[in-house]
Amino acid sequence: MNHYQQHVLTQSKTDLVDLILPNDNVTIQTVAINMVASTTDPRKSGRAGSLWFNNNGLTYMRAFPFTTATVTAPAVRVIGWSKVNDLDLWIPHLIADIGLSLVSNSTTINGDTMYQAETTTRTHGDAKTYNSPATPESGVGFIVDTAGHRVIEFAFRASAASGQKAVVAIGQI
Repeated sequence: MNHYQQHVLTQSKTDLVDLILPNDNVTIQTVAINMVASTTDPRKSGRAGSLWFNNNGLTYMRAFPFTTATVTAPAVRVIGWSKVNDLDLWIPHLIADIGLSLVSNSTTINGDTMYQAETTTRTHGDAKTYNSPATPESGVGFIVDTAGHRVIEFAFRASAASGQKAVVAIGQI
């Protein structure tokens, strides 16, 4: 590898890109969503509890989930959607299912009091999780491989979540 190629690779790793945070928090569901192929664009399906992001060619996506404090056993399912053009068929793929526990300090996001994840536990799929030391309390996130998917869905659920909200900040890696 010549000097110019080394410089280009080094330069691309130092570009800082801000996280993306949706303008709306979603209502958390109490059951995991079904993942079935459909001829309807999944973003138009009206699924409650889901946030949608266009992949825009990202290979990896880092995610920082937030929920309201009164949520019991919060979790987020990350689903990649691919389209079969000839059939106009959208096919879901479970990327990861992540259990969350929350920090005790809150912040306001889109008008709601929200708590960032303190620990993340991968229960299905593939994700790199990062957890906080017990002291000091710190918010954490996870990284998922999104290569090959046109749309990424973050579907929030909890065992008890009547009217509670969630949001996720995402970024490239």
